[in-house]
Amino acid sequence: METIIWQWGPFSVPVFSLTFFIAVVIFLIMFFAEGKARRLSDQEMIDFVIVAFAGGLAGSRLAYAVLFDFGYYLENPARLLWLQDGGMSLWGGLLAALLALFFWSARKHVIIECYLDAAAPAFALSLAIGNTGALLRGKLMASPYPWGIEYAGKYYHPDGAYMIVLLLVLFFILRWRKAKRAFEGELFIWFLVGYSLLSIAVDFFRESEPFLWHFTAGQAASLAAILLAFFYLLVGSKIYTSFGYSTYRFSHVKRSWIGSFFRAVLAVAFIGLMVALYYLARQPFPFNW
Repeated sequence: METIIWQWGPFSVPVFSLTFFIAVVIFLIMFFAEGKARRLSDQEMIDFVIVAFAGGLAGSRLAYAVLFDFGYYLENPARLLWLQDGGMSLWGGLLAALLALFFWSARKHVIIECYLDAAAPAFALSLAIGNTGALLRGKLMASPYPWGIEYAGKYYHPDGAYMIVLLLVLFFILRWRKAKRAFEGELFIWFLVGYSLLSIAVDFFRESEPFLWHFTAGQAASLAAILLAFFYLLVGSKIYTSFGYSTYRFSHVKRSWIGSFFRAVLAVAFIGLMVALYYLARQPFPFNW
């Protein structure tokens, strides 16, 4: 169910491509704004983005090829470069990006946790935006619930809407936790564990083949990410020199309950708007020429 938002002759702009581009732009704006507020190095922020994008793109493509269509890409290795074919793995991309970033930070003696914390909320929000145009992968509903998406007379779970809601909740948690964190790198750990948990939950409502026992590939990767996060918390200070425990002190700002209430109302309204955009993206667009 790929929705085309605009088409002119052979040229077309799918909703997914548009939302992906918007998500990347939003991520860059938020990351650089947060980095400026933290007084991070401009050049190191640029290097961080380049290394993360290069590693993430290569890792996501390779992971998809190995896990989901190994035979085809073994016979046609050049097709790995044909990104327009689709086929990416978020977990493969995230793992490759992290490995590249840790290698880069060790070479450049950069405290990578500062940059990962600056990126965590922006990444959660950009993933939510990207899901507004994601392809429908939800399971067939046992009953036609009102929030289901109708296709060919059947109703499917709106897995993208579930991801949007949970990712935005995670984004607001990270924003709330930012002023309360105890060490550099904590926000990214919250993101990693939070995204893993919501990914496990949403995969139960998707049409996915079991990969390991009864777990899908995404659920298995999510469980591994949770274990990796706890491993990092337990032994990170022993194996990685820039591990940020007790290195920095953060100011904790007290907020009034009135301000908190209005922020909560705005957060709920924003989540509703994003979900509405997701459903709108499932409808035909009148911009085909």
